[in-house]
Amino acid sequence: MRRQQPFRIARRRILGPLALLLCAWTCLMAGPAAERPTATSKPTAATAPAVTNSWKPNFPDTALIPQGQFVFDRNCAVCHGRSGDGWGELARSLTPRPRDFTRGYFKFRSTPAGFLPTDADLRRTIREGLAGTAMPIFNQLEERDVRSLVEFIKTLSPRWQQRTNYAPAVIIADRPTWFEEPEALKAQAEKGRQAFSQMCVACHGEDGSGNGPGAADLEDNWHHPIRPADLRKPSIRRGREPEEIVRILLTGMDGTPMISFAELSTEEQRWQLAAYVLQLREKAEPDKK
Repeated sequence: MRRQQPFRIARRRILGPLALLLCAWTCLMAGPAAERPTATSKPTAATAPAVTNSWKPNFPDTALIPQGQFVFDRNCAVCHGRSGDGWGELARSLTPRPRDFTRGYFKFRSTPAGFLPTDADLRRTIREGLAGTAMPIFNQLEERDVRSLVEFIKTLSPRWQQRTNYAPAVIIADRPTWFEEPEALKAQAEKGRQAFSQMCVACHGEDGSGNGPGAADLEDNWHHPIRPADLRKPSIRRGREPEEIVRILLTGMDGTPMISFAELSTEEQRWQLAAYVLQLREKAEPDKK
């Protein structure tokens, strides 16, 4: 019994501080919402979209997970970390930081705010990369490797095991016909400018450059500094078409200060905002000779 006593004392010395640390972390995460980043919405019955009987959640396919882990280790772990926590070998040198898959929140989705992305969303990010980030285009991967990788990513957070975190993609209405009429497009973009000044200027700035008065203090949900997108660039990270602008307005970008404007704007306003963003891009382009 005496031989075990030093081990027990050492164990108490180690576990005691760990218990206090765990307790402090639990209290921090359970604190008032105002003290933590609030950009990520949580799915609720009120925000969940209506679904048909034919729609089913895309739970992880266990048969593909071993292959997916192999693909992840070879292609993704250097940035995202072996456990998917976003702390790979190169992570500290990258801006923005690689996604932490263990939290289960994704910026680029076609689903409502707070819900998991679809398989198609994940495949698109893998295949097309993300402009302006270190996320490259993985067009060299075989289709089965991409599918397996998607399934492995879905094992890295317990959120993928809960049906209430799944939802179908939001429906984007057809582009208004006035996009094809220069004068009408100009008039609608002016209305978009007015909406922009009310909803977007604080972060994106008057000129859409991402230097609004509140931009300097923004953080993501991992407490990393984050800058609003420069809307004057040829494309946002999700794409360059007006539909992609409307989609982001509907879905928001989970884990960032970019909230969903689905309940704060009308369909007409979202298309008008898209028209104005296109106008910002045109103004920022160098004169063509």
